[in-house]
Amino acid sequence: MTLEQAIALLALIRCDDFSDGNEQRIFASSLMSVPFVPRGSYAKTLIEKLGKATILGFRPASYYVFDTLEDEGISTLQFPIIWNISIDALLELVHQIEHCARTMVWPGHWINQLPKMKQSLALAECQEYYDFCIKQRSLPSSPQRSTTLMLTNLLQDYSVAQCYRIIYAGARAAADFLVRTSCTAQHASNYMIGACQRWVDRARAEKWQVSPFCRDYELPRSMVSHVLYEDFLKCGDDGLNLALDKISWPKT
Repeated sequence: MTLEQAIALLALIRCDDFSDGNEQRIFASSLMSVPFVPRGSYAKTLIEKLGKATILGFRPASYYVFDTLEDEGISTLQFPIIWNISIDALLELVHQIEHCARTMVWPGHWINQLPKMKQSLALAECQEYYDFCIKQRSLPSSPQRSTTLMLTNLLQDYSVAQCYRIIYAGARAAADFLVRTSCTAQHASNYMIGACQRWVDRARAEKWQVSPFCRDYELPRSMVSHVLYEDFLKCGDDGLNLALDKISWPKT
């Protein structure tokens, strides 16, 4: 089992009651007080990785249900799943994962996988906030590949909280550009990617102190974040407040 699979399983179990062993539906959304993951495609990615570990089975892709609640601006991603192991075996596995987290005695490959795990979660949080800012301004989605490349670039030097600040600045610039030029909404959405990149390029060149943002109350911290940073790394919300390379290994 990979570190990402272990954290995803522990987070998933804590998000809902799966103790009856029947087919269940996972609600990866802010309809829960603590969502499984940030909004977006990361939920699907983690569930599919748990499927590869043969811990659970799930319906073919055609059975995935995507519900958009326009009034509340919440996307609900539902996965009908079936556990492939007994409840007793599942609980034992969870206890083993919790023991590893509590004692800081990890399998060797987990330590090597930690940087990628931190990066994946940080990118999902930035993407969630980016999509949130776009929707607030009634803009269509930006090209995914270009957006991902830009957000990955931001995370090389800045914390997720600082990236929120940069994304917000890019969103404001895109909205101003839309009004000033009377361009199409899609053009303004594409412009936002470049606006974020130009902002961060200047910040690096001029050595700005980038003020961090707090989490938006509409985008609560995910259970995966709690498990990774509270249980495994024991560093509170450093995953939000520190650049990834500044998040230290906990002292034992």
